[in-house]
Amino acid sequence: MSQTTPMTMGRMGPHIDRMGADCADDQYIRELTQNALDAIRHRREEASDNTIRGEVIWDIDWTAVDDGAPERLCIVDNGIGMTASDITRYINKLASGAGTLSITSNYGVGAKIAAATRNHAGVLYQSWRDGLGVMAHLWRDPVQNEYGLRRFSVDDRWMECVPLDDSVKPELIDRCGTKVVLFGNDETHRTAQPPPGTANARWLLQYLNNRYFKIPEGVAIRVNEYLGQKPRRVLQNNRSPLRPVVGMYTYLTKHSDSSGTVQLDGAKAHWWVLTERRKDDGRQDMWSYQHVQASAGHAAALYQNELYEMRTGRAGQNVVQAFGVIFGHSRVVIYVEPDEGVTTNHARTMLLRDGRPLPWAAYQEQFRNNLPPEIKALIDSIASKCPDKDDNKSIVERLRPLMNLFAATRYRRNPKGTQALDADLVVPGGTPPATSGSGTAGAGGPHRPPRPGGSYGSHIKNNGLPASPYAPDKIPRVTWVSLARGSRDPGEMEDKAARYFEAQNLVKVNGDFRKFHELVDWCVKEWNLAPTVIPTLRQEIEEWTKQALIEVVMGIEALRGTSPEWGSDACDRALSEEALTTALMTRYHLIYAVKRNIGTKIGKLLDAT
Repeated sequence: MSQTTPMTMGRMGPHIDRMGADCADDQYIRELTQNALDAIRHRREEASDNTIRGEVIWDIDWTAVDDGAPERLCIVDNGIGMTASDITRYINKLASGAGTLSITSNYGVGAKIAAATRNHAGVLYQSWRDGLGVMAHLWRDPVQNEYGLRRFSVDDRWMECVPLDDSVKPELIDRCGTKVVLFGNDETHRTAQPPPGTANARWLLQYLNNRYFKIPEGVAIRVNEYLGQKPRRVLQNNRSPLRPVVGMYTYLTKHSDSSGTVQLDGAKAHWWVLTERRKDDGRQDMWSYQHVQASAGHAAALYQNELYEMRTGRAGQNVVQAFGVIFGHSRVVIYVEPDEGVTTNHARTMLLRDGRPLPWAAYQEQFRNNLPPEIKALIDSIASKCPDKDDNKSIVERLRPLMNLFAATRYRRNPKGTQALDADLVVPGGTPPATSGSGTAGAGGPHRPPRPGGSYGSHIKNNGLPASPYAPDKIPRVTWVSLARGSRDPGEMEDKAARYFEAQNLVKVNGDFRKFHELVDWCVKEWNLAPTVIPTLRQEIEEWTKQALIEVVMGIEALRGTSPEWGSDACDRALSEEALTTALMTRYHLIYAVKRNIGTKIGKLLDAT
């Protein structure tokens, strides 16, 4: 006799709702698609025939539309299909499926969670196995607020799964296959429309292309690409509106100049340099296919042929640049494929190793230190388009008397260091808050925190920690970029003044930032400058802007790690694009310096403003 009474669960509905809340609004697309691919694989295995052509179609349930129903989304496959007992066993049990349930296999929130919680009116299953059709309706009972199979009344009997004749069998299905229809939350719900917050009419095609790295061999996935608009059954000239899902591997192979792999600690980084595309006016056109898949530079994690944590757009730009691609990031794609020992989180949105997120910062540092030659060549070719002004010398001369102000002496732990460091001063802060003799809060503010380590703090050795002086790089490199020169990508630093790259000690300044142009226009008008002087004016504004950025970066970097208040996160925020833009919004001292230098260079002083 067992010594344990197994744990049971009370009401299932609230638990399923909480699990569904962890899912993205479009996750059911992945779950239902993966179920269809698994069904095709099982059919091949059962028949011992890998030549069976598998197909998955996402479309409108046109049969129901012809009967007056709203445009509901459905998926059809020609996989192994299900019997009535299969549906009862797999669909109406929370932790049940055709695979093996474990931490690394068939793990996560399945279709019955991701789909049912967003389709309270029902998820309709129609399935054929060996020519026999059955139907079941999974829904959320509006009275009991519980999920389960809705009962049908047939010949004075209540049945969870009922026979289905072939008059409604999809053309794709021969003797085996399954069709799943999404009813939404009420009878009027048009589930073919994009999820909330999605404006792309081809949203489903884009999602599947971005989700799958490779489509399994011998399988075709097709999607009605007009789902987000007015769905069409047939196009002009009897063309089908169904468009194939190709996955990212096919796209990247077709549209890249070079590719390769960098070995990292516990992972591999696959990379591609995309072929440059330009519009008729010469502007870059890396985003031609973005409505159907990620067509410009981005990053993701690759696991079991699926892409996780994909970052596109602005977020993708930041991640790719963190890998060291500070120029040309819109043409570089990086997928990190971890070695064994990883799994997904419950909602299958991110990968975990030992229960923790992937070490992206470590991956990025290792990749930066081992940049492929092809990516280096791309970076250098674009960096060469940036103007190389020789104004560092004058900036250094102006800052030389002030250099001691930019960094207090700091020490870094070093076993071979020649100086001893007081353990209490390893991370020096500001002035300690006032405390009374008893250690409680004094009139000057809150009490001082207890010594790190609690009672064990008294056991720290008093002879000091070995250390050596540490001074960060002083002068960061500043370069101006712009769309016209081809050194700035569309969307990069959009309506921001600058961005700082700590690893490269580099600042990129957005030469297209509107406030720079407004400043030039103001100076020309206020000082009545001749057109011939405008290039000199621009040069002066750029030089003094460069100095301001150098001072800001040096000042914040001098604070990095010197107190708990100035850790890496705080310094990163202080040097963010928004913060650097704020730092450059001062006008008085900049205009004064520019005006003085302009007056010297043109041989006259300008009238006072």
